[in-house]
Amino acid sequence: MENFGKKFIEEHPDTFREMEEQLGDPEKLSPIVSFENIERSCSGNETLEHLYAEMVDYCERYTETVARFQELILRGVDFENRETKEWIDGERKSVHDAMIDSVNILARNLAKEGKDASWITRFGKSRAAYGNFALQNTYSLLIKEFNNHESQ
Repeated sequence: MENFGKKFIEEHPDTFREMEEQLGDPEKLSPIVSFENIERSCSGNETLEHLYAEMVDYCERYTETVARFQELILRGVDFENRETKEWIDGERKSVHDAMIDSVNILARNLAKEGKDASWITRFGKSRAAYGNFALQNTYSLLIKEFNNHESQ
């Protein structure tokens, strides 16, 4: 997780700046639930900690996919080309599905362990809600890593 932020910012500086402009101060974001709150719920349980790490990884991968898509748009890639669109949509959908699955699996396991997973009901069946959750939380991680890197 620690290396994701630095690598992301180096590889996608324009997308990172765009995220900063659109999302603003990460402290003012209000995702359905923060990574920090979920991490606290998982603390001390090896299985939950593993599932949490997997979920964060899938959220980071989803953010990376969104960034690559945005960069293609900025480069003027022709999305009217059916093959290009199918390739990009296929990759994005696959990563998005895996991220959604990882969130749901973690929430189910939290509930099995008697931990609060009521936040999962706020996602409903909205793919956009899952995507926003991933992007907002990953952005918060990016900013924290960026600020930590800058202060060293």
